[in-house]
Amino acid sequence: MNPSEPAAIPAGPEPGRHPGTLWLHAGFVVTGMATVLLGPILPTLQNSWKIGDARAGLLFTAQFSSSTAGVLASSWLMRRWGFRACLVIGYLLAGAGVATLNRGSWATGMVSASAFGAGLGLVIPATNLAVAQSSERRSSARLSWLNLAWGIGAVTLPLLAGAFVRIGRLDWLLAATGTAAILVALRLGTLPGEIARPPAKRPAADENATQTRTEIGLLVVLSAFFFLYVGAENGIGGWLAAYARSMRAGTPAEWALAPFFFWGAVLAGRALAPAVLQETNEMRVGRAGLATAAVGCVALVFARGFTGVAAGAAASGLGLSMVFPISIARFSSLFGERAARFVGVLFALAGAGGAVMPWAVGYTASRTGQLRTALWIPVAACVVMVGLFFNRTLSAGRSLSAATIKPPTSRAEG
Repeated sequence: MNPSEPAAIPAGPEPGRHPGTLWLHAGFVVTGMATVLLGPILPTLQNSWKIGDARAGLLFTAQFSSSTAGVLASSWLMRRWGFRACLVIGYLLAGAGVATLNRGSWATGMVSASAFGAGLGLVIPATNLAVAQSSERRSSARLSWLNLAWGIGAVTLPLLAGAFVRIGRLDWLLAATGTAAILVALRLGTLPGEIARPPAKRPAADENATQTRTEIGLLVVLSAFFFLYVGAENGIGGWLAAYARSMRAGTPAEWALAPFFFWGAVLAGRALAPAVLQETNEMRVGRAGLATAAVGCVALVFARGFTGVAAGAAASGLGLSMVFPISIARFSSLFGERAARFVGVLFALAGAGGAVMPWAVGYTASRTGQLRTALWIPVAACVVMVGLFFNRTLSAGRSLSAATIKPPTSRAEG
């Protein structure tokens, strides 16, 4: 999540001279791992705690609800104590929550999920703003690299989870990931320079401006879209491992690996986005992507083995990969300087989607006894989002160049 527009931030030191750049990017690899952590290890946690899908779904609710609270708290922390305090507190919370996730019962696991969710909510906006403020002229490029670091973590975690589940040492993975987050916190706590300062203040010339009916309508459409997108992304990616287990598709290690195909496709699609968007209208790409995601999710519903799960996951991830970046760019283009007034609300609703829809999938699976049936929920979300992308006002306005497309770094997103 990026609660600010980088272009409005005064220039700072050149990227190569920014003392915290390496550690901010290293920390964001850990952030990507923690964000997608629950999905690959969910079957193992369910076996360990002897819980059903409904209770398992509440883990996502705990993570994303706390993450939303963390995002809201991050603005106050950054203004009062600067980036460093927000980052250190966030990584300490994330590290402690991840490391203790499987140390007790489901109830203590809920506390741990809430802790690392709140930590991620603090870290993600603070890191985005710190990187953006370090250089105005190259902020887009630097934020793209930051997003890549998050993606590397998100793709790596399922691979590691599969390996550690295979040898029965999931606690080692959790301890190592939590320790990495704590080490990042300790290192960032000692860094001088921009990271120790509060974010630059923005001009408040339009703070009292009123919204037009068109703007209000657009905000309603975008709010619904953000809610549905993050909900669908985590409703699919978060339940893939458990879905493979419910089908008895493959081994426990392969179940943990299933989300890799989803997040790997998301990362690949984001890497292809600049080239694709140079040649094609971004709204058409968005509609096609959402349709592809819906088809991929339908393929998951009808999959009969691990190969089918992997193919459906990859199609869903590839379809969703460019959609959120396009919506962010369209929002920024249509609202201009006024976008900063509303972006916090949109990302809060995105977090709410991540808290609600994965839980709804788990609850429906518990009530019907079929996780396969529950996956129709993200299918429906993709279909509704296709309709939202046909909104005339959202489609109007100047065409966006590929240079304006900056993938978000969190699922509340990411």
